[in-house]
Amino acid sequence: QEIVAKQITLTTAREALATERAQLAALAARRTELTRELLPADAAADSRIARIAREANNIDELIRNVDAATERRDKELLARARATRPTARANSVTAETADPTRPSELRAFDPPHSALLMPVAGTISQRFGASDGDGTASSSVSVAVLPGAAVVAPFDGRIAYAGSYRDLGLVLIIRHGGAYHSVLTGLDRVDINLDQWVVAGEPVGATRGGPLLFELRRDGRPVDPQPWLANRDEGDDERNGDQRVRR
Repeated sequence: QEIVAKQITLTTAREALATERAQLAALAARRTELTRELLPADAAADSRIARIAREANNIDELIRNVDAATERRDKELLARARATRPTARANSVTAETADPTRPSELRAFDPPHSALLMPVAGTISQRFGASDGDGTASSSVSVAVLPGAAVVAPFDGRIAYAGSYRDLGLVLIIRHGGAYHSVLTGLDRVDINLDQWVVAGEPVGATRGGPLLFELRRDGRPVDPQPWLANRDEGDDERNGDQRVRR
């Protein structure tokens, strides 16, 4: 009787989850539609990102290239916004106010005072720095997940890259400020567009069923994200706030 009761509860929970996912998908689609209305269209975005991906030899270089492209676009957006204002008020327009889609209370990642969310529900199957099996240390945290599991932004930021990259499949890079980026691989789909802003916990895609790889990078180099994960396992070894950066 207990098993039957729990199966009924599980079925109800799954149905509610499916409904909530559909609602989130509708909200994400609406957000994308509003963003397109507020910002000028970037017709060359797809070809530009594809070229950047082809020319980057590794993730570090990819991050540098997409950051440079983002900064160029921001300067163009700022120049256009100032051009539409009277001369006396043009200088009052900043990079923040030039983009009406930017959240007003966006946070920059500032360890040890900031906490990261786990980007997906699952079990950590390999930790940062563990052997990959070929003698090299892992630069990411690997999370075992179910197919179709929702992936969320681990912290506030901006989508710097969303697309395929070499043999990694779909890759999502979120720029968090303070020279920090999240890199997520193992995705089945991405539900957010380039340059869109996200807040911590906001859905950004779904997994394909294999492990989801989560990297935190500072200045392009992998950093152990586990000391700042808000929901880390109680069995984790306690570390101080110092980062373990792979040289």
